[in-house]
Amino acid sequence: MFSGNYKIVTDEWQDYDPGHTVTVNPGPGANQASLIVYPSPAFGNNRKPFIIDINPVTGKVSAAQQIIGDYPPADLNMKIVTTPGANSFVDFCSGRIHLSLDFSDAHTGSFGTNILEIAK
Repeated sequence: MFSGNYKIVTDEWQDYDPGHTVTVNPGPGANQASLIVYPSPAFGNNRKPFIIDINPVTGKVSAAQQIIGDYPPADLNMKIVTTPGANSFVDFCSGRIHLSLDFSDAHTGSFGTNILEIAK
């Protein structure tokens, strides 16, 4: 249901400007989606999909901490996770995906919470 190309609405991590396009694919399990977003090719490499779990009744989104790629030279094995208690959700009517994400790596620790919102 959420597969396809999405345009960036908000990226507080600042890898993308509004209007840039990212891809969302079906996840490996039921009620999951796979986002290839971070790091953007302009800033990093070794990109890995970020798998989100979508509650089919409420639209709430959650995700375990996952390695999503490298930001050379120092920020390797960057991880993101949905922020506990924050407002991460999908809007089934409009197709928007709104994520509150905590970015971290082993070198720096947490970079803090940033919002990613994408829409079809």
